[in-house]
Amino acid sequence: MIRKPEEIRFNTGIIVNTKLITMETRIIPAMILLVFAVGIIMAINIYCFLVSFSFKKILDSNKDTTHTQERIGAAMAPFPLMAYTYVSCPAVSQTAANTLSFCFGSSNATFFIFMKINKIKGTLDFYGYEVEKYRYIEKVCVDISKKFGYSEVITPIFESTDVFVRSVGESSDIVNKEMYTFTDRGNRSLTLRPEGTAPMMRMFIENKLYVNPGVSKYYYFGPIFRYERPQKGRYHQFTQFGVETYGLENPLLDADVINLACKIMNALGIKNVKVCLNTLGSKEARGSYVPALKEYFTPYLDELCADCRVRYEKNPLRMLDCKVDANTDIMKNVPKISDYLTEDDKKYFEELKTALEVLGIKYEV
Repeated sequence: MIRKPEEIRFNTGIIVNTKLITMETRIIPAMILLVFAVGIIMAINIYCFLVSFSFKKILDSNKDTTHTQERIGAAMAPFPLMAYTYVSCPAVSQTAANTLSFCFGSSNATFFIFMKINKIKGTLDFYGYEVEKYRYIEKVCVDISKKFGYSEVITPIFESTDVFVRSVGESSDIVNKEMYTFTDRGNRSLTLRPEGTAPMMRMFIENKLYVNPGVSKYYYFGPIFRYERPQKGRYHQFTQFGVETYGLENPLLDADVINLACKIMNALGIKNVKVCLNTLGSKEARGSYVPALKEYFTPYLDELCADCRVRYEKNPLRMLDCKVDANTDIMKNVPKISDYLTEDDKKYFEELKTALEVLGIKYEV
């Protein structure tokens, strides 16, 4: 009887498949190696997790980060095939977020072992339907602005700090409390854009657009950055739409801007919109109003907030923007600038109100 070479018959009548034995002798060592490899990977994960906290303490206790990283690198030198890098995230330190990575052979192959990074508080992620809503609002603003004769302008999201200090004013809350300002490697003071008007004015002057005849009408739509405590409806980064007009001082142009804003609100389906109208008058009117403000506030300085006492010396008009004392009787009884307007200022304001009435826009003075 001719048997297959891989079969052996014993006296017990059992046929043993030698091919199966050969396969088992190959599979078992492979499984052992696999389990061993998985065990090593798990051990590395645990080790990296523990080492990350040690590195964090070293980095947090040393101001010289570069020197500290060199110390960490030297400490890991005995491991020729494995280099550890700890990346600290100060902005999310409250959540103990950190990244620990390792690479085999070279820095071109990096594998993240542990990562927990959250977005900065006061910022938003837009995805899915949120992106569609965002783009819809942008489209409505842009389409209506173009119908009103405005053209788009895009300015950098950061400018020289002087652009905002000189235009907004050193005594304003934006300059004193709400600007993201930093010094770059060229030792220049730069600021993330906290409002839109100053960059637009800088753009208009720098590019000599004032030589163009007639009225220049522009709109912008982009990110704004404010360093203030985040809360509902207030963020560190948000998007702002705005318009600027240059070349003509006319109440009809003011009415045009207000009408544009009302059209956008209506197109977006925003109900119960109230137009609150006011005027700061001319430079002459403000020159008479400021001394009257100082005289009024003098007896109440001790009752006002610290910011108002500073504004009293630098720019009393800023005291009217105070959020702390806004609802006090002192602020409610402050002199009205309408009592200090010149005849030309009053005429200008009346023409603006008439234009709004013709447009069918209800307002409140």
